[in-house]
Amino acid sequence: MLIAPLHAGPIDIIGDVHGELTALKMLMERLGYSADGAHPDARRLVFVGDLVDRGEDSGGVVTLVQHLIESRGAQCILGNHELNLLLGKTDKEGNRWFVGSQDTYEDQRDGPKLPFQSRLLQDAERRAEILAFFGALPLALERSDLRVVHAAWSDHAVNALRTETGSVVEIYNRHRDAITASEQYLGARDNDARELLKQNENPVKVLTSGLEARAPAPYRANGSLRTLARVPWWNQYVAQQRVVFGHYWRELDGTTVRPNSSSPFKGISGHAWLGEQERAMCIDYRVGKRYRARNGTKLEHPALLAALRLEREGCDTPPQLIFHT
Repeated sequence: MLIAPLHAGPIDIIGDVHGELTALKMLMERLGYSADGAHPDARRLVFVGDLVDRGEDSGGVVTLVQHLIESRGAQCILGNHELNLLLGKTDKEGNRWFVGSQDTYEDQRDGPKLPFQSRLLQDAERRAEILAFFGALPLALERSDLRVVHAAWSDHAVNALRTETGSVVEIYNRHRDAITASEQYLGARDNDARELLKQNENPVKVLTSGLEARAPAPYRANGSLRTLARVPWWNQYVAQQRVVFGHYWRELDGTTVRPNSSSPFKGISGHAWLGEQERAMCIDYRVGKRYRARNGTKLEHPALLAALRLEREGCDTPPQLIFHT
């Protein structure tokens, strides 16, 4: 089931982990969970996806989350980093842990070798198990008061996926092929128009990596010149259910974001709910950048793993934001 029911009891939703196993264990301890995921108040964990890539031990994170799901009823959805591995895209930033070796691992964007990423996955059988685990993850979770998605909640995309059958890779490919064969795609006036169709019309891509539009002007991000920009879809989100997501690197103090930054959170407090109705919350606070600090790069903003604590369905207790340190 690609759009699955969200647990009705008290939950703690954890943002993008990106292989930071130590930070995840620290956060679980702060939240009151034992090492094996038990909680004295019968709380359960929910992960917004992007468990892997960049960090110290992606394989260890997957092993822990699998155990939490199987033994403690935790839940996890698919992120774009897991989807990349399912699609065989093993040349993305920080994902060489899945196929690389200690001697050859280099990040093409940042240059230096990453010796801290010591737990590279050499076992072909374990790689197959991880892919099977990723392939079984839903793309979104929902209950009467709350929705969880990795990058963007789109009613159009979600409703399209409710009736889909087959694996997430088959569904992704089916939509990709239909888009690239369409008259609109074949008649597009430039490459940006084609890329926007592939991004915004494929419901799997929408939920896992968001919506995009032409940027007002070209800009640089991660060393590349870009002409498309992420759409802050939450500004138009008006549903009654709150929605929690990750994917977009957020700062605790949005007022410190550089004026020329492409961040969609410029001028917005890192603790604030988003959109006109204040019903959307991004909980990705850049823990995926910790690997750059290990390389000696000075980070402009704290790199933190966050959890949003919510009570049972129908409870009016305000959500609480908790960080790993």
